[in-house]
Amino acid sequence: MSATINQTKQVAALSLRTPIKVLAVLSLFIAGLSIMPFGPAMSSVEVWTYALNEAVANHLVFGRDVIFTFGPFASVYTQLYHPATYPIALIGSAIIAIGYCAGFALLSFNNRPLLLLLLPLLGAESWVRDATLMTPPLLLMLIAFRISLPPGSIARIKMTSSAALLVSAVSMSIGILPLIKASFSGLVAVELALSVGMLVRGQHLRMAVAVVVITLLSMASGWVWTGQPLDALPQFFLAQAPIISGYSEAMSIEGHVSQAYHWLIAASLCVLVFYFYVVRSRGLLGAIAIAGFVFYLFVCFKSGFVRQDMHPRIAAAAFLTVGLSLAPMLSARQGIVVALVTLFGWGVIEHSLPDFRRDLVLQRTHDVYRPLFDTLARRVTGLDSFPQMFAATKQEIHDRAPLPNITGTADVYPMRMDILFANDIKWAPRPIIQSYSAYTPKLDRMNAEHLVGVNAPQNIMFTVIAIDHRLPSIEDALSWRELLTRYSIVDRFSITNPDQSYLRMVRRNAPIASELMPLSDTEASINTPVTVPPSNGIVIAKIDMQPTLLGQIALGLYKLPEVFIELTLTDDRTFRFRYIPSMGKTGFVLSPLVRSNNDFLAMASGNADALRVKQMKLTTSTNGLWRRNIRVALETLRIDPQPIATNLFLPPTM
Repeated sequence: MSATINQTKQVAALSLRTPIKVLAVLSLFIAGLSIMPFGPAMSSVEVWTYALNEAVANHLVFGRDVIFTFGPFASVYTQLYHPATYPIALIGSAIIAIGYCAGFALLSFNNRPLLLLLLPLLGAESWVRDATLMTPPLLLMLIAFRISLPPGSIARIKMTSSAALLVSAVSMSIGILPLIKASFSGLVAVELALSVGMLVRGQHLRMAVAVVVITLLSMASGWVWTGQPLDALPQFFLAQAPIISGYSEAMSIEGHVSQAYHWLIAASLCVLVFYFYVVRSRGLLGAIAIAGFVFYLFVCFKSGFVRQDMHPRIAAAAFLTVGLSLAPMLSARQGIVVALVTLFGWGVIEHSLPDFRRDLVLQRTHDVYRPLFDTLARRVTGLDSFPQMFAATKQEIHDRAPLPNITGTADVYPMRMDILFANDIKWAPRPIIQSYSAYTPKLDRMNAEHLVGVNAPQNIMFTVIAIDHRLPSIEDALSWRELLTRYSIVDRFSITNPDQSYLRMVRRNAPIASELMPLSDTEASINTPVTVPPSNGIVIAKIDMQPTLLGQIALGLYKLPEVFIELTLTDDRTFRFRYIPSMGKTGFVLSPLVRSNNDFLAMASGNADALRVKQMKLTTSTNGLWRRNIRVALETLRIDPQPIATNLFLPPTM
């Protein structure tokens, strides 16, 4: 009798699991669709996105001609349409989507298929692209851990041919991640190495070799397919070193410290749950897995809280990924604990952001999937033509920014290269294509050397503006001298949306005469005024400001307190700007104070006496993270004035 009852229960369970698995497959398909750029954007305020598409279209070499956070697969991240890069965006996104879904399927499909019904929600809540793209390396690490468990372990994934195929799909996806965004390289390298180590320890040598080979082949073939020379691939990674190492200091934005504290509490709980429920009794294998888990959380923390605007959403979404990844290894009671911890971590960060809404989950799900299916329907019926939409958008940019007749190559400082593309002007980019990203001495020098070399643009469109309320002259600081001496200011024009004026400069046959003379060299202190000696030239400042040992540790693990520069003019007006110490080392224009195009014209024409700085002061919180002593070396740059610059002044606006 009992045997009959047990048999009946098994039949009932089997009949129930079949429709759940069908729904799980459907959920995987829908989640994969959310990653695909079937409705790509046609324009973006993040104009570097357009520039990277043009770089691929013009066969510029990443790591040599273009050095930026992103690589030739950047369109997978930006989802910005361009005729030359849309196939890359589609195929690259498909590889990511397949690997993403394959990883979750391998973790859950056989033992907890019901969890996969939550995957479309995870895709909607991870609408910050980084959150989705950083998931496959974690999935590979967890899969390798479970494959390497000894026979008889409840959480063990059996190494079958179908499992090997799914692992291969995950490996292929992580292979192209560094080509999308180079800062993913560290996460990929560490999780790949740990995964291989676990597979080797679990005596799955063939799978370990296959994972490495597939990852490298995916990376190399993707690189070549986008038109990049194979021998330039190592240089691409080497060139990223100053971009990645300088990011935390230069691009940080302070926010509510409580956000980071709450995140760290939730992350610590996740680590404890993973340790006690999953890896505690697994010896070296467990130690490797916990290392990979902690490293993933660390990368998510840095991605979310260095630039604390909307980036914390990356770190928040990581909790949902962790919850859905760990649950298949746990009992029902343990799964509830994980769900509570991860939902707490996600919810407390989301609730702290300014655009939080109570219907957040429903609204994001609607925002992600409704446009997706609407776009697919329009594509099927032929109502959407992306090339025509792209041409119309390009024409709109042209109408807002019709540039004067320009012959030869050109570049735009500090950003807005889209105005060149819309006017079909040949782009001659500096290596670091956005001035705000030239944030280490090496990057600053590379851009300045570009203006001296044979590939320097014949025309420059220049405006005085900076991000994060920085002092404008510290962005592409060394290039300002080259612009003043090697280019003549010939015109001024305006664009709309935003309303902004630009100076047009044309390269001279020979540089204007200039002379750089020492002015002073002072040992000073943070939060203490430094006198700027009078000078009838342009005062160039080189400031050496260093973090303490504790500050270096804080910079590696999190970020440093913001630094500000206060400038007092000879008429006693005082101005305060964000200051990036690494950008102030090579030499920037300190006096006259240049805040606008009019100020730049006054400097170029020799009529900037009213903008002279008599005193400067660096300020920051005195918490032992920055050394108090600084060195301030001042020089006088004398340049023959450009009289035409006086004629381009605009009356000040009220």
